[in-house]
Amino acid sequence: MPIIFVHGVATRDINALRQRIEPFLKRFIAPEISTDSDQVKTFFPYWGDVGAAFAWGGISRPRSSILGMGGQTEALISERAIAVAALSDSLGSLPVSSEGNIATGGLAPAGPNTAGVSSTSTPRLKDLTPEQLSDLVTTIILSRPQTDLQQQAQIVLAADAVVYEADTFTKLASCPDSQSELKLLRQLISDRYKHEYGGGLAGMGPPAWLQNFSDRLGETLNRSVGLPGFVATRVLTEVRRPLNDFVMVFLGDVFKYLNARGNASALGEIPQIVLKELDKAIEIQQQTGEPIIVLSHSMGGQIVYDLVTHFLPNLPQYQNTRIDFWCATASQVGFFEELKLFVESKPDYSQSTGNLVPYPDQTHLGHWWNVWDPNDFISYSAKGIITAVEDEAYDSGMSVVGAHGGYLERPSFFRTFAQKLKAAKQQNWKK
Repeated sequence: MPIIFVHGVATRDINALRQRIEPFLKRFIAPEISTDSDQVKTFFPYWGDVGAAFAWGGISRPRSSILGMGGQTEALISERAIAVAALSDSLGSLPVSSEGNIATGGLAPAGPNTAGVSSTSTPRLKDLTPEQLSDLVTTIILSRPQTDLQQQAQIVLAADAVVYEADTFTKLASCPDSQSELKLLRQLISDRYKHEYGGGLAGMGPPAWLQNFSDRLGETLNRSVGLPGFVATRVLTEVRRPLNDFVMVFLGDVFKYLNARGNASALGEIPQIVLKELDKAIEIQQQTGEPIIVLSHSMGGQIVYDLVTHFLPNLPQYQNTRIDFWCATASQVGFFEELKLFVESKPDYSQSTGNLVPYPDQTHLGHWWNVWDPNDFISYSAKGIITAVEDEAYDSGMSVVGAHGGYLERPSFFRTFAQKLKAAKQQNWKK
């Protein structure tokens, strides 16, 4: 059973990306599409090395007002401030009472220019939904720098498994207070990780990290330390992938693809790279009869759309090739079609003509699930533009910086992905 992941812009280390994503594909997606999930093959076509290259190293981008012309981040921003900024993303999904307070602790959400307010009673973990608790814990785990990304993903999966165990919330409800809950959850995650992956969390970095996890979780819930919202967002932008750097590489990769993708008569480098990996998936499909599943992110969506609408239909060797299920996350397919930037884009389909773009030929594409995050300023809907697309929002609860890749870091997203696959399989992978 082949699964193909087509990455998006600004990816320059495919191995690191694979370490982050493959464990989620193996845990949630493979079991839905094969009775022997251990044998499912995953393919990660890498085109980043032929993406944008800046002749002057990107010096055309002015430096930010905080860092000036490349000042030292460490001297300007404390680790504690970074942690508060990173963890504040998850607060938006916590339960809100009729009085506007989070959970039961009387915690007022901070506005864009106000500091967080300490609570006299920390909200209880038992009051969250499994999805909320999983996302909250995931945010905290991912906020800690980790060189072993596969291990980090395994910790996330262990934590998610704990949250969804039948008796976890019963155990949390039996705790007398929030501190007991934090201690219990920390131990459950450690035990689950050791059981599944044969190791203890104590061996994965500083010995105090597991205790630090509880501290950060407690800090997130009661917001004992707060920063003005606009400062937190600015700090987050500076410490994570800077927003303006991201936009620069995003535009560069987009322009490079559009300029050099070619067509069916003269294949460009990027389509060739993706088709080469697709060939491997086709070989498996011919041997097993199993469907081909594609997950794309960001610009990867436009690449896949060009494949199913132009390259596969017009290349003789792919006349019978079909992607059975395509999940496009954070794509700009709808936006690109509005601008008529695809090889097969035609002026016949527009708001002025009243005609929607036809769904790609089902000879080459089965079910298409297009997913966008309302917090992600560069993900777009295709609803009302392309016929019959299953177009849905997924709220990662992350900031505008983190949301673009937030889909691929959340067990809750992959759980939904698995449900979509199950439903599509029952319909024989039809749209």
